[in-house]
Amino acid sequence: MITRSMSPSGAESLHPDIPVASVESVDEDWEPVEQLTPANSHSRGSSTVPDHEKLGESTIPTSAWPELASPEPIRRPLADREDSLLPPSTVSSLYNATPRSTPTPSVASVQARSDSFQALDQQLAQLRIHGGEKVSQLHQTVLDNLANCQINSVGQCDNSRELGSISDEALEKAANFRFEDFDLPPVSVREEQLPKRPFFDEGLQKAIKGAQTIITHTAKALDGIDLAHDPESGLDALRKMALDSREFENDAISTIGVVGESAAGKSSLINSLLDQQEVARTDDNGSAVTSYVTEYRYRKLCHEAPFTIEAEFLTAVETANEIKELLHDYREAFKETINDQTTTPAEYEVIIRRSNIALSTLQSIFSALDDVTEDLLQDKSQGAEEDILRYLQSLVASLTWPEGVVEGRWATTACNVEEYREKIGHLSQEGLFPLIRIVRVFMNALVLKSGVALADMPGLSDTNLARLQATKRYLDRCEQVFIVNKIGRAATSVNIQDAIKIQEQKGLVGRKKILTVVCTGSEDIDLRNAERRNIKAHASKAINKTYIQKARAALDTAKFSNSAKAIEEAKIRYASIFITARNNSIKEDIIKNYSSLATQHELKVFCVSNRYYDGEIFDTNTAKDLARSLSGIPELRQFCHTVVAEAQFYAAVHYIDVKCLGLLRQLDLWTQATSIQEREQIIQPNSVEELRDGLEEKIEGFSASLDALFEDHILQPMGRNVDRAERHAEVKSRTWAGKASGTGVLTSVANSDGSNAQLIPGTYAAFCRNNGIYATGAQPFTNWNLDMLGQMNRAMESQWTTFLNEFDTKAGLLTHEVRSSLTRFMDRLKHSKSSNIFVDTVKTQRSDLLHKIQNDINEFENNIRSTKLDAVSGDVTSFIYASMMPTYRCCSADYGTGVSRRRIAMMARRMEEHTLFRGVQREVKQQMLGHSESFSQAACKLINNVCDGVQQSIQTVLTAEAGTERTSRQLLEQMKSLVVENKQAWAMIEANSQRARERARSS
Repeated sequence: MITRSMSPSGAESLHPDIPVASVESVDEDWEPVEQLTPANSHSRGSSTVPDHEKLGESTIPTSAWPELASPEPIRRPLADREDSLLPPSTVSSLYNATPRSTPTPSVASVQARSDSFQALDQQLAQLRIHGGEKVSQLHQTVLDNLANCQINSVGQCDNSRELGSISDEALEKAANFRFEDFDLPPVSVREEQLPKRPFFDEGLQKAIKGAQTIITHTAKALDGIDLAHDPESGLDALRKMALDSREFENDAISTIGVVGESAAGKSSLINSLLDQQEVARTDDNGSAVTSYVTEYRYRKLCHEAPFTIEAEFLTAVETANEIKELLHDYREAFKETINDQTTTPAEYEVIIRRSNIALSTLQSIFSALDDVTEDLLQDKSQGAEEDILRYLQSLVASLTWPEGVVEGRWATTACNVEEYREKIGHLSQEGLFPLIRIVRVFMNALVLKSGVALADMPGLSDTNLARLQATKRYLDRCEQVFIVNKIGRAATSVNIQDAIKIQEQKGLVGRKKILTVVCTGSEDIDLRNAERRNIKAHASKAINKTYIQKARAALDTAKFSNSAKAIEEAKIRYASIFITARNNSIKEDIIKNYSSLATQHELKVFCVSNRYYDGEIFDTNTAKDLARSLSGIPELRQFCHTVVAEAQFYAAVHYIDVKCLGLLRQLDLWTQATSIQEREQIIQPNSVEELRDGLEEKIEGFSASLDALFEDHILQPMGRNVDRAERHAEVKSRTWAGKASGTGVLTSVANSDGSNAQLIPGTYAAFCRNNGIYATGAQPFTNWNLDMLGQMNRAMESQWTTFLNEFDTKAGLLTHEVRSSLTRFMDRLKHSKSSNIFVDTVKTQRSDLLHKIQNDINEFENNIRSTKLDAVSGDVTSFIYASMMPTYRCCSADYGTGVSRRRIAMMARRMEEHTLFRGVQREVKQQMLGHSESFSQAACKLINNVCDGVQQSIQTVLTAEAGTERTSRQLLEQMKSLVVENKQAWAMIEANSQRARERARSS
């Protein structure tokens, strides 16, 4: 049943224990609160589309909300102004929060805590009185512990003591009590504050909970009705709708990709964020066991066990490519070129390491086959590599997959961390672990409750090309990237520089996005040297010596007291001065050093200590609390919640206004169908088919117009520039060889940044071995692939910009046309004298369609931007990289007398073919056609689903099932009673949601 209770703030919330009839005020009609517009949708459309008609339209006339006349207040990030929002709630108050567990404490621990608080009681009257926020917090601590730490004669908790007997004066005096004398439990992650964002507003969270409760209540009621299980009945569709909508499981998960080199503390960081120290594997040594992405997501309703593990294996094509790259990596260490003078010691070390990893990976895959030996893999006869590759690929079909694998997917569950570790370890030990694409772990981590997904990524310096390409493609889809690096090397890290460059290549538009650097090991500091050198708290300001002297004096006093507990806490407070100062200094250095690289991003830096957060090195809970507050993990966890907050806010609004309200209106329509006298005048079903055909025609027209636009602005200009681009690439290839236009010998080579550098002996071979991307201490970073794209990219830069702008315009017009078609359809309903409840039901379905089409448009644009990135970059995922790789490898494989000239000749022949950019153009065209087709299919599917829903609503009225012999009087009264209860509950949901959205608009 659905009930309400009053929160401290006076807002109402729903609970499933008290009858809904206790609610006093009931609205006569269903009225949705306003549907706010997602920020990213305001970039759609041209000036011909009114602002108030852009996607996410209000189901209340816009004139009722004058502040929405301009989209600007909502276009900015929703947290630009936070003063109007309620104080932030805690993780335990989220809509999906689980009840706090209350394990029974041991007799010994209860007795010890009871003794402590009896001593506190005795001293209350002697304590000084203090005021302020700290007093309130300490009062609550006293109350909680006095209530829960008394024991009776059998050693069980006895909560019978009357807290009212403790005087206010005694509680006030308790504010100055030395709680450090008692080892209180650590602060729970559940009580961490959430960021001040509209999604975390108390009112909205209550509205989500209320919507979930009302839908669950409706689903349970319908499930107990026999007619609701008859596929021919309208109640069956309502029952299924209710079951599918019970949980607010937002598809708009925001993924945070966590990248970093081996030993950077990446897995430990994930464990800290999850508040689970044994989930992510921390024994990462860079081997192939870390070759796949591991996603950590919050449990769904369908997941009954504490842990659900889902593994997805590579496709046949991906497996063939993986084996090809592994074989190439292994054999490269045995080529004659490895021992010539062109290979530097550092490069030799990389080649050997890559070869060893490739061998161990191949041996794991084919562990059950005795004939896959090193002798076989090292065969140097003519054409041996191609023969070995074909043989290995033929063996894939005979591999024994783990038990339970179905169509490339495997799933299992675990009841606790120990069982999870055992099963995930077993999966990793299986011979086929290198063929895993991704593993998803669904669990009850509090950081995931708000819709965040954490992704443990292979390193960006992975030696295997196939895995590196997969990692970079995955990162392209991440909403946020955490670049993890040891704090001591962060200010000058190549790893951070490379990650920033990758993110910058995405070509982001609009407001700057945040790129996050996480420095681990903040506790790793030499305190003696730090005090002696007086480390700077900021770039131009040293630590105040008074702070150091006071902390040192406190530490000396603690040592004099001979209290191990006091000494431990004093040490942490002393260390915190220098840790905080070094953290501030590192943050400033990183922003200063890397801001010039991150022109499209705002850099944000966190310094964290996984060891301090874990707390294993400390003995007392008080020390662990101090260390946790210094670890930086709670602040980073709060930032994780901000990543998803905006998308979740709009998804929550959709869930309340469409999922919940739509179900309630459909149920109301079913009960009222018998009383609708104008059934013969209602719009006929064939009108829905006309609507369906019209909407599908608009989708097809949009896709066709985009294809034509792409042809005009991208493909044809690329074609006109192909010859010039081919000649430019040919000139560049001669420059690499030290020749230009066949005359003279150059001693310099042009870099990707336009500068010149001396081409040292052996560098040409090194570039070939590294597929055109190479750098050493003597050779600045140069990307031959990007150099070849120079002329084409200059010619196409404005073309891509124009096309993407036109895409926004056409997408906005499509949304406007779809809305207009639906509005005209609804006008026909009104003219046909259809009942208000029927019109409102269709109105809800219209909102659902517009919301989902906008999501598909966003996905379409993201796909186009990915294609653009592959077309204009020279990175490992680019089209030109794939086209040039066979040539690079042929050059690299050659050896012997005259090899340098032969390599130059091979490269020259490839350039003279003049097919490089035609291949790029072909790939761009093929991908764009695929994106367009995918969008059309997805959008038409949405249209069919919504039109089917409208058709069902019409049939509900025309058949008036509630008035037939199939429906007994008792059932009809039961359904009407359910509708009344739902209306009563909706009044509270509406009020809570309304207040939250008003605060969101004012922010």
